[in-house]
Amino acid sequence: MFDWVVKVVLGESCDLFVLQQAVAEYIHQDLTEKTKDARAELLRKKFEGMSQNGEKKILVIMDDIWKEVDLKDVGLMSPLPNGFKLLFTSRFEHVCTQMDVRANSIFRVRVLNEAEAKTLFFEIVGPTPSDGDDAELQKIGEDIVNKCGGLPIALKTIAKSLIGNIKEAWKETLSNLQHDDLQDLNEIVHKVFEMSYNNLQKDDDKSVFLLSGLFPDDFDIPIEDLMRYGWGLKLFSKVHTLREARRRTIICVNNLIRANLLTESEQMGCVKMHDLVRVFALSNFSKSNKLQ
Repeated sequence: MFDWVVKVVLGESCDLFVLQQAVAEYIHQDLTEKTKDARAELLRKKFEGMSQNGEKKILVIMDDIWKEVDLKDVGLMSPLPNGFKLLFTSRFEHVCTQMDVRANSIFRVRVLNEAEAKTLFFEIVGPTPSDGDDAELQKIGEDIVNKCGGLPIALKTIAKSLIGNIKEAWKETLSNLQHDDLQDLNEIVHKVFEMSYNNLQKDDDKSVFLLSGLFPDDFDIPIEDLMRYGWGLKLFSKVHTLREARRRTIICVNNLIRANLLTESEQMGCVKMHDLVRVFALSNFSKSNKLQ
């Protein structure tokens, strides 16, 4: 549908110069100017040339907006020129309104309904253990699904922790979710990540997880960087060489991916952390004496 697609992630602490640089890299424009206005003018001229007077269609995606952004700062005009489409994603509806998005152009992404949530959960956990208690496990699983509030990331994280696990583990998971009488979606997400974090078997895994949370939103985290920081900060137990540290880091990253606390990146040798997971990691970072 489009000749060009430009995607940038803003996040909570969006730096304008970083945002301009991200746009510039997508449209292959060097930014050597030092001032905001000069950089914006270069981007505007580049976009103008790309559009060929509206003959080329250009989609600009601005993901995870937390506050109002002046489109002129990234080379776009309001209203948009012919051929341009702009897509925002934000967890705050008032931000869309501040950006002059028409009410009929705001689409609310709902949580999964009960049937969709059950399908997602049981597709991930796979066949329940064939020990004669399938019906009971099915009921426990459905109760877990109901406590997750239809949130895909919560469902996926819980389901991954239960793959191939025993019935007692399913019961304990449900008990943990029921104990706090969680109502708010943010509370549910935090509790699910807390359970997954606490279920990590090794302190090394927890250290690498907290370390990953220090990288920016939507960042492609180089596994090699995690190894170097982990080695330099002496986070790994019983590791005496860089080769051992590299092996340990790869194992930790794999364990975190299996726990859905990290995800694989499209960039070779990197991983990513979901923004909600990162919020949880940062909330726990200050509690960690090891990483103080």
